[in-house]
Amino acid sequence: MERTIKIEDIIIESLIYIEWHIEDGLKPADISTEMNYPFKVFKQMFSNVTGMELSSYLHLRTLIEAKKEWDITNAIEVIAAKYNQHPELLIKAFKKEFGYSFFDKRNTIPNCSKLIGKELIEAISNAA
Repeated sequence: MERTIKIEDIIIESLIYIEWHIEDGLKPADISTEMNYPFKVFKQMFSNVTGMELSSYLHLRTLIEAKKEWDITNAIEVIAAKYNQHPELLIKAFKKEFGYSFFDKRNTIPNCSKLIGKELIEAISNAA
């Protein structure tokens, strides 16, 4: 008897892939290709399971990882290039998302009201 793959399992697999490859400058289409689904179909599945658009999730994860690196290296040009971002746009996007400066040393890891990374994977696993 053939095993049916649940949508939640596919999304968990995609989240694990994102965690492993976030530093590769992932784009939403890269994820759907890796998961072997048409982009529109995968994008809808991701949104239905996580409650977030795939592009928004990738953007959020990129900002958080970039901030972690800034707190260690202070090399904004290098960090921006690593995530295929323009330095000024990365800085503005961070301020817009989290409400404080990318360069603020008092706030290391941003507080995020959304589940991301391991927490999101656990929540989907527990709900499935």
